[in-house]
Amino acid sequence: MKKLRKVLPKSLRNALSFYFEFLVSPKQAFLDINKKTLEDVVHDYLFLLLCFGILAGVSSIVINLAKAIYVNFFLHATVQYFRMLNYTIGRGVTTTFFFIFAGTFLLFVATIIILFFIRGIKYTEICKIAMGSMAPAIFFGWLQISPIVFVVWSTVLIIIGINEQKKNRKIRRDSIENRD
Repeated sequence: MKKLRKVLPKSLRNALSFYFEFLVSPKQAFLDINKKTLEDVVHDYLFLLLCFGILAGVSSIVINLAKAIYVNFFLHATVQYFRMLNYTIGRGVTTTFFFIFAGTFLLFVATIIILFFIRGIKYTEICKIAMGSMAPAIFFGWLQISPIVFVVWSTVLIIIGINEQKKNRKIRRDSIENRD
């Protein structure tokens, strides 16, 4: 772990530790997210989204290249490597851009839809909750498995985050009323 600290930039280490908390202890992470500004949360989120989007593209290329090599050597099928490489690189780039598209535009649309159903929480707080809830998809989305698991996991995290935000708002309102 100490070797990773030397290799990874400080901003990446901070973003990884902040978003990893959503996987380990979501309630505490949603309490900690209130201490960060929207700009900090967006910065960390987009930084991780870009890094893991590139990782998703590279993993797509490696997996498809490994499949082609397997088919060529073990199944004795003829593989046209230049065409396969063209297809594989195109698919990897497409995967990277879809990862980024889904993490930005589709998240923006989802937060607007959530805003229609949730009252009493500011839009900026919903955005922070949604970005924190995307941690499973960011960390594990590059594995090339069914995204339904991550959608369900992120939905559960959004529900936990909204509930924690509502509890936090009640406490803040009560403490203001008690002072008067």
